[in-house]
Amino acid sequence: MNKLIDTDSEFLRLHKDDPINWYPWSKECLDKAKSEDKPIFLVSCALWCKECHQITQEVFFDPNIFNILNENYVPVLVDRDEHPEVDRRYQESVSVIMKDSGWPLIVFLTPEGRAFYGFVYRKTNEEIGFKDILERVLAMFKEAREKIEELSKNNEELIQKHFHTEPMGIDNNIIHFSVMEVLENWDDVSGSLALDQKFYFPSLFEIMVNQYLHENQPNTKEEIKKAVLLVLRSMANSKIHDREEGGFYRCAADEAWQCVREEKTTADNAELLRLYSKAFRTFVNPDLKETINQFKKYFSANESEEGGFYTSSSKIDGKKFVDRSIYTDVNSLVVEAFCESYLATSDKYFLEKALKTADMLLSKRFQNSHLLRSQKKPGILSDYAYFGYSLLKLFYITKEEK
Repeated sequence: MNKLIDTDSEFLRLHKDDPINWYPWSKECLDKAKSEDKPIFLVSCALWCKECHQITQEVFFDPNIFNILNENYVPVLVDRDEHPEVDRRYQESVSVIMKDSGWPLIVFLTPEGRAFYGFVYRKTNEEIGFKDILERVLAMFKEAREKIEELSKNNEELIQKHFHTEPMGIDNNIIHFSVMEVLENWDDVSGSLALDQKFYFPSLFEIMVNQYLHENQPNTKEEIKKAVLLVLRSMANSKIHDREEGGFYRCAADEAWQCVREEKTTADNAELLRLYSKAFRTFVNPDLKETINQFKKYFSANESEEGGFYTSSSKIDGKKFVDRSIYTDVNSLVVEAFCESYLATSDKYFLEKALKTADMLLSKRFQNSHLLRSQKKPGILSDYAYFGYSLLKLFYITKEEK
């Protein structure tokens, strides 16, 4: 029986009538896998992801597929926006094991939850059928169990080594040389890194803006300013910027930022608003201020009655999807971005929205000295980190104690 009907996630509830006996990510699914000694078939998806909708029709409604899954696996469907910590863990696993990442993410786990195989579903790149993959993995699990266990443990150790770093102080020389490396790989025509698919990497450009303020070499300082302004103007004037409904789409598939996927997330737009605001404070360019004002359309359209902001929106095959989930970490990013915008522009709209959102989080998500992620789920590390930092930014502006 499908276990998704009572979940908080809008994306998971869309799959409550699937023929697959899905479990949400929980202790229950792990206990079932252990008690029945079955491998876990985990899929991490998102409501805004086009391929995550396609895989349902192309794969999961095929009787040859769902019968194998229901009889031989414990199928688990993860909403990557509801459980970013789970998605990140298995993205890292597949990245190390298969040199791949993205969505829909397919991961095969031992009953203890350790990954031993995985891939990103792409129909056009399938070399063998999905049914064949399920059968081969199942045969491996039954006939080579010791090797599977050894492989999964080795993968865990490899991942820990790969992503573990020792604590270190901030060395401006390291930042300087990192920025220099970015400039060497710069596409000064399209205004981005020289990659096939164009993402906007707001955190990277924030580092460049900060480095501009501390850079001692005049030529490098000018190169940083040129690069940052070029990418921000290129994005604002391209189709990745939705001038009609506001906000930015997640990525483009061409150098000119024109061939876009109609997917928007509030977290992405909060990070971009913060970037444009910091850049405007630094460079005082009027074009940047115009773009900052246009973000208001997106946030107004995605604001809930209680004061928080929805997670994402997308248009897939002519149908619009809106994830009305309100997560603490995402809304904390919005509060921080609004604070930066207020500091940059003195526009009280941003301060008022920041205060309203923070008040909502304090009243509805902070209970008994613990933080909630959503209405029912306990907070995760990103909720605590972003929420705390957003309150520090607000206190810096208002000096108000609550």
